Amino acid sequence: MTRVFKFPAGSSLDEVLGIIEGTHVIKECFTHIDDNNKLTRKFDVSGINAYCVEHLKPYDGVITEQGYITSKTQRGYEQHRLDAITQEIIDKNPLTFIVDTDRQLLMIDGTHRYIKAWDLGNRTIRAYVVEPDIWQNYLMPVDNISAEDLLKSPSGL
Repeated sequence: MTRVFKFPAGSSLDEVLGIIEGTHVIKECFTHIDDNNKLTRKFDVSGINAYCVEHLKPYDGVITEQGYITSKTQRGYEQHRLDAITQEIIDKNPLTFIVDTDRQLLMIDGTHRYIKAWDLGNRTIRAYVVEPDIWQNYLMPVDNISAEDLLKSPSGL
């Protein structure tokens, strides 16, 4: 059984991941359809983020104009969620990238924070970078969804 809960816009990652001890009430996920090979993968973002907090140190990453444009045009985002994000939320919640099998970085968590950081004038942001030998342990069963429908789907909780 899957249960979905809505959290107030601007909830911190700690609030969202503050799940009752011993239960797995919600899993945030990210679905990606590769433009080149059409491979669809679904990542357990909650699990990956928990691993990051426990085992990794965030890097200071660069926010680029191209990354900003890509985030606004090729990722789902919602204006009300952008409006609720503050600098404090950005500072407390690093983004999460995976190193894909082609060695390219793929952001799996933090699109809204990335966009808002750029809008606020930031040009660096903290981010975790997760290697394949780790993230491959957090793949989930894939839903049958088209890229067009995926882009139209709600972007978060």
